[in-house]
Amino acid sequence: MAKRIKVGDIFSFPLANGFVFIQFLGKHSLMGECVLCCKAGAINDADFGSGRIFFYPVGLNVKQGNIEFVMHADLLASVPRKIRRPFVLNQKVLYWFVDTPNETNKVVDLSEEQRGYPIGTGLSHVVLKEIFEGTQWFLFASDNFVEKYDGSSS
Repeated sequence: MAKRIKVGDIFSFPLANGFVFIQFLGKHSLMGECVLCCKAGAINDADFGSGRIFFYPVGLNVKQGNIEFVMHADLLASVPRKIRRPFVLNQKVLYWFVDTPNETNKVVDLSEEQRGYPIGTGLSHVVLKEIFEGTQWFLFASDNFVEKYDGSSS
């Protein structure tokens, strides 16, 4: 019988130059399973404070053997109540959907506050791995262009 995944559980998968550590934060009402991820050589070196929030199917990836349980820990972040979802064409964001608990708005220019919201995009295991290997494009520091992210803080 499979172990039930609990909020706070930390999982990992290997990269060529370390590991990605994933803490399960809980479920978002729109996006599903929410995680906090960081890249490190070992769990003792993991700096979740500079990690990123993603929407990633933890349960499915445990069942498929893509990630392994490491330990349980106190939550280092919480499931975001506000997110932004991009509409991208040719690696340029044309506009955003900004989701709050009560509404969704279409926005062309994000406010400073909205720029701080996590990006609501569901990721497969392959894409998450490619993001942390630096071979996949993803939205981060600039708000209207897609760029690479290598797992380091920005």
